[in-house]
Amino acid sequence: MVDQDLFTQESFVENMDIRGSWVEPFSKITLVCFIIYIYTNYTCFYCYESTPSSLRSSDKSSIAMSSEVRESIKRYRQAKAIQMLNNFKKEFKKECEEAKVLIKKLCQEHDERRRKEEEKYKAILIRIASEIDRENKELETNARKTEETLKGMEKIIEKIKKHYQKRTEDCEKALKSIYVK
Repeated sequence: MVDQDLFTQESFVENMDIRGSWVEPFSKITLVCFIIYIYTNYTCFYCYESTPSSLRSSDKSSIAMSSEVRESIKRYRQAKAIQMLNNFKKEFKKECEEAKVLIKKLCQEHDERRRKEEEKYKAILIRIASEIDRENKELETNARKTEETLKGMEKIIEKIKKHYQKRTEDCEKALKSIYVK
């Protein structure tokens, strides 16, 4: 988290000189400092000060003395910004590692589920294929039986035809023998 008071004049600069004693003119100075951007190891600060023109010369000398304080504050702010950046980097790296672990875990779970589903579908396909084979064998058996039955019926029909042909021939012979006599 960013220390909001770190970048305000009230928290550090107001009414304080180099020796640490309270000085009135600092309440009339506006010291504005903020971070423009933080990126990797480079931190850029933009600072300016607004000094009212109504300050007395003694006030201005106190302000001049405060340049060391401002430099100290600037260094502190830069150090704090670098520290915050490093903390951010550590936290970001930690979260990235956690995300990688989580993603790896989720990928493994997904692969495991996919393998189980593939095995289940393979089992279903094998079962369906075996049912189809069994039904095909049953149909083949029924077809063979039907074919054998039809052949048997054809034989019987042939016997019946032969029987009736023989009867017809016998009847013709009998009729011829009756008419001839």
